[in-house]
Amino acid sequence: MSAFGGKADIGLRSQRGFLRARGCGANPPIDPHISDGSRQSGLIGAAPADAPGCAGRGKGEGQVMNGLVTVLRAADAAARWHVNQRRKGAAQEPYVTHLFESMLVAEATAGADPNLVVAALLHDTIEDQGVTREEIAAQFNDDVAGLVVEVTDDKKLPKAERKRLQIEHAPNLTPRAKILKLADKISNLRSLATSPPADWPMQRRIDYVNWTTEVVQGLREASGLLEQKFDQAAADAERTIPLATEGG
Repeated sequence: MSAFGGKADIGLRSQRGFLRARGCGANPPIDPHISDGSRQSGLIGAAPADAPGCAGRGKGEGQVMNGLVTVLRAADAAARWHVNQRRKGAAQEPYVTHLFESMLVAEATAGADPNLVVAALLHDTIEDQGVTREEIAAQFNDDVAGLVVEVTDDKKLPKAERKRLQIEHAPNLTPRAKILKLADKISNLRSLATSPPADWPMQRRIDYVNWTTEVVQGLREASGLLEQKFDQAAADAERTIPLATEGG
């Protein structure tokens, strides 16, 4: 995929045999359309731990490699699950751009929580694509599945009720789910500022910023870094609203 391709990907391949060793025992990619978790061969498949280039690798380096491979598998799964979904903004960007932006969780945790990064990539799969908790647990692990469930709305409820419950539940989320939720809201507000939905009147945009700010009140103290990014995103979104009013 483009987000992991090009020169950056070539650079990774050349560094310390990073992807050339293909994971040194890491799990190979899984087709998200195969619910039983059957393994398939692919570019980032597993290499035996005793394969050339794997010998002498420390445990810490192997864990980092496994984490990277798992994140790439999640990015592939997310792109496939959301392949036909677009963002609501006027530019109609592929939805995967939102999922990649939600990887702000990696910055918030200094890359120390790969499961949280994977959950960020998959956080809308249950809500928007009908993927089940069991599928996520089988293809990744139960920790990832639990994080995704924690930030998933019940689509059977009316929209107004779902929004009310987000405000009510925010303070009770686990610290890691709060970080994920913060990253999600930052991405949404950035999109509102740069590519708002064409059919949203100004009042709806104002209401969305106000509602998101209420949700985030219950997420504060989970990540000072993401709080700052949220406050900046909210301020940027608010600044675009009067400009749009004047232009309209």
